Amino acid sequence: MIPAGLIDNNIEFFAKGNKLFSIQSGIRYEFPHMPEEHITFLQNELDNDEAALETLTHTPTEDILRIYGICRFGGCNHLPDVSEGECTDVSEYYDCGIRGRCMYEGLRCKELVTKKGIISFRQLQVVILIAAGKLNKEIAGELDISENTVANHLVNIQQKIEGRTRVDIATFAKERGIA
Repeated sequence: MIPAGLIDNNIEFFAKGNKLFSIQSGIRYEFPHMPEEHITFLQNELDNDEAALETLTHTPTEDILRIYGICRFGGCNHLPDVSEGECTDVSEYYDCGIRGRCMYEGLRCKELVTKKGIISFRQLQVVILIAAGKLNKEIAGELDISENTVANHLVNIQQKIEGRTRVDIATFAKERGIA
């Protein structure tokens, strides 16, 4: 997999630790020393994201755009975040280290948002293990839950992603950069 922006003119944002980077035409930039079009894109996305604006009110002003970029576009994959100046709207999973404990879960980190709800932290763990090819019994053992609980999570995940099979879940995970 070649990351977007490495060999094309698309823009890929990604995070490493608490830093935000972008790649375009094979050049890596670190926030806030990115081209103006990258900063402007992030600002426009933030300005049009009411949920993120509400959740970031307690964030120091100088950190708002960086944190938004990390939460919204932190993962790195082959699908560009910006193509021909437009957002591709494919959110990417970034393991920020506070999944399941973040009070803003699903508001800034859009990869967990579906048409039918937000994938919970426990459901996210199940999605990752399904994408890794694990069976219900193996998932139950790894997460220290019953197989019935795993089955219930699968039903809820399938409803949220509007899928019917484990393959649909794995595809969802791949498209969102979760697995």
